[in-house]
Amino acid sequence: MAERADDLQLESEHCVHIWHIDLSAFSNPNVYAAKILSPDERRRAERFSRAVVRRRFIASHVALRDILSRYLGRSPREIQLCCTLNGKPYLPAKSGSPLPRFSLSHSGEAAMLAVAHSAIGVDIERIDPAVNGLRIAERFFSPAEFAALQSAPLHEQTHAFFAVWARKEAYLKARGEGIQYRLHTFTVTIPSGPAGLIDDLNDPMAATQWKLLDIETKDGFAAALAMSTSEARISHFRWAAKDTRL
Repeated sequence: MAERADDLQLESEHCVHIWHIDLSAFSNPNVYAAKILSPDERRRAERFSRAVVRRRFIASHVALRDILSRYLGRSPREIQLCCTLNGKPYLPAKSGSPLPRFSLSHSGEAAMLAVAHSAIGVDIERIDPAVNGLRIAERFFSPAEFAALQSAPLHEQTHAFFAVWARKEAYLKARGEGIQYRLHTFTVTIPSGPAGLIDDLNDPMAATQWKLLDIETKDGFAAALAMSTSEARISHFRWAAKDTRL
C-alpha cells in the first residue's frame, strides 16, 4: 500500500483507487477547517455537539479535499463540491477532461475514500459487538439476508451483519440512493461466500450490472465497494493528517 501519492491519474475506466484514512491522528481540526473547508462544511461541522464527532467530520472532509486535489491539480480549498438530493457529494461537471467520481465513508476513527471514473460506492463500518445485528436485520434487511444471517454460526453473526451492512450501503451509495425505505428491497450475499448482489426488486437487471467487493481493512472494521464496471484494477493508498497540503 502506497503511503502517499501526488498528481494522481486514473489511467482507465477500470481503475479504482482506495484511500485508507486514519482520523485518530487529526489533533488540531480547527486549523484545517478554517483553511480548507467550505463555509457550508464548517457550518455542518458546528452542528455536531460532541467534539469527537465534529473532529471526525472535519478530518474526513479535509482528507477528501486534499486527496481530490491530487487528481485535479488544484488547491484543496479551491475544490467545489455539490450534493445530490440524497446527500451524495460530487464534483460539478465542467468542459474538458472527465472529472473523477468518488465515495467517502467514515466510522469510528477510520475513513475510506474510493475514486474512479465509473459510478462507485464505498462503506466502512466499525464492528460493535454490543449491536444486536439479527434484530436490526430482521427489521431492515431482506428476508433472504435475515434468514442467511440467522443460520450463520453464532460466533460469526456479528461480523457477518456488519459486512452485509457495508455491502448494502456501498451499493446504495454507488447508485446515489438513500438507505431509507431501500434496505429490504435488494439482497446481497453474506460473508460465507464472495461479495455479490443477488437481486434488486427495483431493478431486475442490477445483478448483472453492479459488482460488489469486500475491501480488506484494519481489524475491527468491515468495508465494501460497489461499482458499475465488471472489471476493476484496484490500487490502495494511505492518507494521514501530516500529508495535508494547506
